[in-house]
Amino acid sequence: MATLYKRKKRVGKIMEVCSPFWWVKFRNTSGAICYESTGFLHGNGDGTRRAQELEARKTLEERQSTTTNQSERWDVWVLQFIADRYKHQTNSRTRYGVAWRTLRMYLDEIEITLPRQLMYIHCTNYLNWREKSDKPNGKYNAGHNTAVLELKFLALVMKEAVRRGFAHGNPCRELELTRVPTKKFPQYSDDDIQLIVEGIHKEPKPKKKFLWPSFLIAYYHGVRLNETNVNPARDVRGNTITFHQKGGKVRVKPLHPELVELFQPLVARKAKETFPQPKSFAKEWFNFLHRCGMKALKPEACFHSLRVTVQNRLRRAGVKKEIRKAYLSHDGADDVNELYDRIEEDEMLVCHTPLNRTWKL
Repeated sequence: MATLYKRKKRVGKIMEVCSPFWWVKFRNTSGAICYESTGFLHGNGDGTRRAQELEARKTLEERQSTTTNQSERWDVWVLQFIADRYKHQTNSRTRYGVAWRTLRMYLDEIEITLPRQLMYIHCTNYLNWREKSDKPNGKYNAGHNTAVLELKFLALVMKEAVRRGFAHGNPCRELELTRVPTKKFPQYSDDDIQLIVEGIHKEPKPKKKFLWPSFLIAYYHGVRLNETNVNPARDVRGNTITFHQKGGKVRVKPLHPELVELFQPLVARKAKETFPQPKSFAKEWFNFLHRCGMKALKPEACFHSLRVTVQNRLRRAGVKKEIRKAYLSHDGADDVNELYDRIEEDEMLVCHTPLNRTWKL
């Protein structure tokens, strides 16, 4: 819908009218947003009437154009395109569905409703936009590599739009984006693990209640932080434990013997969670690693370093790559598995021993 407005500019801290004419905002026949002077004075009754007539004409043209382009709108065809293209690839379908949700948030914000409206500058601006969070609307900040992946998917969507005749060209094709080297998390030595264990047991009881179980589960199973808080009543069955991962993926693994004593009382009372999870789980762990002194020793250390540590201890123990990949849920991803390796070929093969710990909290 076209709208009239008075053009203003900032003078100090005040916005002042800087044009004697009415201006009109509207979408042209290709769907692009335009801002034009009507040439009619806003301080004149006849000029205001003529400007309003022009506004009405622009609005009518917009509606006619919108009706013509209805089938080209993102929300009409993109989700079906994703479903068809990745029909037999569940993980990819989920991953790109999430990517498209974020891309749509951006396109809606900059008022790009049709493929033909997308320009090169919109694509390049996405990188900075993606780094900022908007939690009320469900958007979290992401790194450069995530933004690049999403833009490459947008390029695929635009390629399909060109094929369907919804756009004359693909502006994403000229971006030539490259990923930055993936950050490598350090592994923990036996002394590091001991420092963490001692630090946890010095924490107040409320913090210890979630730090300790989450640490143990990651230490023995190599899972991600968001996978450590399982539902014992549902996920622990006999000698197996089920981990729910991103994209709805489910992994059933043998329960590590060192964790049996942790889960027995939880299963007995049909607990729905392993521990009371804090509002910001990752932040609590980040702050704890500072308090216990681990960040001073290894600035890049984080909870995910436990996962790297499990990978390398399995390798030191001589466990085959295929088994390590399955245990860490990296099947089919040799590049990710190798990313975690921190061992020289001539290092001694050693297994890690159980921790000396107190179960009751």
